[in-house]
Amino acid sequence: MNTTAAPTRKCRRCAGTGMTGFGHVEGGVCFGCEGNGVVPVDTRTPEQKRADKATFIRRNELVQKLNAYARDTYGIGTDQECFTAWGRDMLEQADPIRHAKLLDSVEQGRYEAVIAGLMGYYQENAK
Repeated sequence: MNTTAAPTRKCRRCAGTGMTGFGHVEGGVCFGCEGNGVVPVDTRTPEQKRADKATFIRRNELVQKLNAYARDTYGIGTDQECFTAWGRDMLEQADPIRHAKLLDSVEQGRYEAVIAGLMGYYQENAK
C-alpha cells in the first residue's frame, strides 16, 4: 500500500494560516483550504488537463441538452423536469461510471429512456 502523501502547497487565500479576516463567515475558516493552511498541488500533465477540460465541457453540454429537453417537452416544474435534474445529480455523485454511460445515451438522443431511468432512480434513492 502506498502511504505517500499527495504534494501540497501553502494556501494563497489565507497565506497558510487556515483563517481569513472574515470572522463573521463560518468563524473565519478559509474556504480555500478548509482551515488546513495547505491545498493539493495539481500534478496532472498538460495533456491530462486538456483531456479533463474536454470531458468537463462535454458533460456540461450534454447535461444542458438533457435539462432543456425535459423542460421543453414536459414544462418547468413538472415531475419529469425536476426528477431528471435531481436524479442526475444523485447519480453523478453516487456512481460516476453509470453517469458517464447516461451521458453517452443522451449523446445518442435517447432522452425519453434517460428521463424515465432518472425518474425511477430518484424515486428509489431519495430519502
